[in-house]
Amino acid sequence: MLFYSYLPVFFSILTSILAAEGSSCNVNVHNTTEVAWQVTRCAYCYMGPHDDGRTKANDVLWINYNGTLINGSLFDSSYTPEKPWPAGDPFNFTLGAKQVITGFDAGLYDMCPRERRRLTIPPKYAYGEKGVPDVIPPNSTLVFEVELMKVVKVGN
Repeated sequence: MLFYSYLPVFFSILTSILAAEGSSCNVNVHNTTEVAWQVTRCAYCYMGPHDDGRTKANDVLWINYNGTLINGSLFDSSYTPEKPWPAGDPFNFTLGAKQVITGFDAGLYDMCPRERRRLTIPPKYAYGEKGVPDVIPPNSTLVFEVELMKVVKVGN
């Protein structure tokens, strides 16, 4: 019975630690090759014997995302039915393999599954002076809300 009397204290301490870590995580803003990214929801990585669980080059990432122009207009989303995969199914690609725009790649390193990030990508790391006709105007800064759903590690 003595063990059970300590449970409320244990959970109180654990909750305050997680809340403190979560709040500090929410304000982390990083700049990588001029691409700003902000963690909007923390996630904790599994620490394996040879890998810390964070994303790295050549990992296959499964993500959900919304892409908007800086003014907030939606131009792309993994949640819409117009995709070649079922609506709501995560999009997948190999990190660092130049399958997506440079800024998108740069902003998704060192993520943990279930983590969310907001990427702000300047034109030169997005679609530049050309843009995408009828979708993204030339010289547009893009904002992506990204959630990492799954990682397939290299060699697995």
